[in-house]
Amino acid sequence: MTTAMGPPPSRNPASDPSSAAADEPSTSESTKATTAMPPPPPRNPNPSEPEGEPEPSENHKEEPKTDPPCTDTSENPTQLSNSTDNSDNVTSAEVEKKKEQRNNNAAVPYAIPAWSGAPVHHFFLEVLKDGSIIDQYDVNKKGAYMFGRVDICDFVLEHPTISRFHAVLQFRSDGGAYLYDLGSTHGTFINKKQVKKRVYVDLHVGDVIRFGR
Repeated sequence: MTTAMGPPPSRNPASDPSSAAADEPSTSESTKATTAMPPPPPRNPNPSEPEGEPEPSENHKEEPKTDPPCTDTSENPTQLSNSTDNSDNVTSAEVEKKKEQRNNNAAVPYAIPAWSGAPVHHFFLEVLKDGSIIDQYDVNKKGAYMFGRVDICDFVLEHPTISRFHAVLQFRSDGGAYLYDLGSTHGTFINKKQVKKRVYVDLHVGDVIRFGR
């Protein structure tokens, strides 16, 4: 019985070549399995190496696309274009006003005669309303005074029956005074009598002049 059982096998793999040979395949198999399925490498194993720098550079290139200052820059021309339009509007209004004034000057239907001169006497016009004097116009500083509805007239009369250029009070250097209707629509009157258009009519102290109706 003792001989049949024999001695127990040695537990030291180094001393038993067969056991060492049997262990080698298992070791190689585990090594192959480890090599076939390696763990994923880290994205940035060494931050100090230059290989990790391309990602920040790509992000840096993409930043200007969504950078808010770009939107502000695009708005500035709009603000500048808006301010330029306002200035253009103001300039256009001033130009139109000057053109209108030039047109009014060009359209004035009266030329001051060569014999015109400031009066030698102190003349003035008294404005009457309901028989009472409400205002007084000084007319002794130059030879001609124009009455009408536009601003370039010497005396602007705001009434719907007043023409743009209604009449002229014309003086002579020798002291004569005349009323000249410029072709008004509703006429000019001296002492309730309508005067002829585009004709010099004598004026005297105390005469009552009415423009329009």
